[in-house]
Amino acid sequence: MGQSILKWNTAVVSDHALALTKRGRKAKPIDVASSHIIGNPHEFHGLANWVLRFEDSAGKVVDLSWAWAANRSKLGHLFLRTLYELTALGGPVRSIHTARTWHNSAKTFFLWLNEIDVDLQIGVQRPLAMWMFIAYKSHIDERVANKSIKSIVGYHRKRVITRIIQHIHSKHPEELEGEWYSTVFLLDQKVDDAESRLPYSVKEAGRILDAISMFLRSHLDKDRVTSTWPEQWQLDSLRERMLITALGLTLGIEPECITGLQVENITEVRNKVRLRYRKSRAPSHPHRVKQADAIDWGETIVPSDTFKTAGGLLAYAKRLAVARGVTQGALWTKSYEQNEFETLSRYLCKYYNLKGDDGKKLRIVRARLRTTWKTTRLLKSNGNLSLTTDDHTKDVGAKHYLENKALIPVYEQTVVNAARAALAHALESNIKVVDIPEDAPAEAVAAAAKKINEPPEQVRQALSGATDAWLASCKNFYNSPWDAPGDPCSKSFWACFECPNALVTRRVLPRILRYLDHITEQRRGIAEADWTKKFSLAYAQITEVILPAFPAGVIGEARAISEGLSGCIHLPPELL
Repeated sequence: MGQSILKWNTAVVSDHALALTKRGRKAKPIDVASSHIIGNPHEFHGLANWVLRFEDSAGKVVDLSWAWAANRSKLGHLFLRTLYELTALGGPVRSIHTARTWHNSAKTFFLWLNEIDVDLQIGVQRPLAMWMFIAYKSHIDERVANKSIKSIVGYHRKRVITRIIQHIHSKHPEELEGEWYSTVFLLDQKVDDAESRLPYSVKEAGRILDAISMFLRSHLDKDRVTSTWPEQWQLDSLRERMLITALGLTLGIEPECITGLQVENITEVRNKVRLRYRKSRAPSHPHRVKQADAIDWGETIVPSDTFKTAGGLLAYAKRLAVARGVTQGALWTKSYEQNEFETLSRYLCKYYNLKGDDGKKLRIVRARLRTTWKTTRLLKSNGNLSLTTDDHTKDVGAKHYLENKALIPVYEQTVVNAARAALAHALESNIKVVDIPEDAPAEAVAAAAKKINEPPEQVRQALSGATDAWLASCKNFYNSPWDAPGDPCSKSFWACFECPNALVTRRVLPRILRYLDHITEQRRGIAEADWTKKFSLAYAQITEVILPAFPAGVIGEARAISEGLSGCIHLPPELL
């Protein structure tokens, strides 16, 4: 009976792939290269030894045990078969990471069933009914309301079970009890309330690396059983967890990428280590390459700071794997779970006095390692945000790497720097002032031209009035910074106060004073916000840049002239 199940499931994958081809739809690439059910045909009614095995293109094998569903064998086999069908080409489960997530969600559902159905009726004697599915979704909603789980976690748990049961309802409705309404398969709105892991501070990360470096250095040559380590595997296991932690702080790739490293993908060239790894969350571009600094190992003496560089750590990890006889395949002896890093935390706290900035024992949490690396890079670069989006989207960078307390000083300083830059720009003047008489000798003209970095001929033309506009002399009215070369300047006359073509001479001072009187009078008659938008820049340029550049006598003479001017004659139409 077990053999027939395996053949039937294989046919499902083949037929599905064929159906995609017949429809002419391009099949999506998937990380899961193969998946199959492994079980004892004589234990069909007991799932204790049944697994769903996945093997990706890199040769990584993951067995998802179904032992937790052994007491509900009928429903357990149904979920097992359905999850397998969903791994078919084009299905929703396209990676080992996704399959593991769905497997865990199914396990959560079965554990809940055990709590409410202690007599083991459902899944053994009775099929699954719609009211039970609705009750489970209500249970998840209650846990979210009680804040025992995050909303995003509850959403994904309901989503996985919904997709599995919906697939059963579509393909094998006889396996379910009674009538099912299609509306029960509608998903709620997704609310992503997941909190990013706070990074370790720079000092905390340094303490972790110091402790690990001391441990690795002191156990460098302990490759056989010693009195300190009753079992060799204990030393190997602790050493590997140390290396994984240190690589998380120095290499900056995802924890699952570090645990999935392959020996053959680590190559040493001179003082560099080239690493090729598989990024499981990016199926479109899964293969990534990194290059890290390393120190030449030598035969017996290893510099102390070697274990503080990603290259040195990778080279040492490969050396340990080769010593075990592994030249191809997994770099580590096993896949480590977070609880095993809790043991590492206790060891470092006990023997190396590892403490956080608050003086308490410092826990090693893998989810904080990459965040720490990203944050440290950002701090060292004085807030270069592009460094947080070099290997993922901007949205992911914003949510998971930029929203943490460690970066608040950077953001505050950025605001301060921006305000200072804006103020400096507002006070910076492009306008150039020439304070010499119209009949100044050639030596005075040359000196004034040198001061403002302009040709003497240009200054002489400005003094004669040959290039006058209304508020300034214009070096080239047909070569404006605002328009294409050859076109006349399209800006209104007060744009002269922010134009590098403008030269202010004594000739235009009366008109500038006349304009100053106008905008001062306007300030009393219009809203302050409106006046600020229209006239504040010109007002600041006149009062803070232009007038202080002329002697009081020159300004007084210009004021007398301006008072004799007729506004109707000299003011442009825009100001009337």
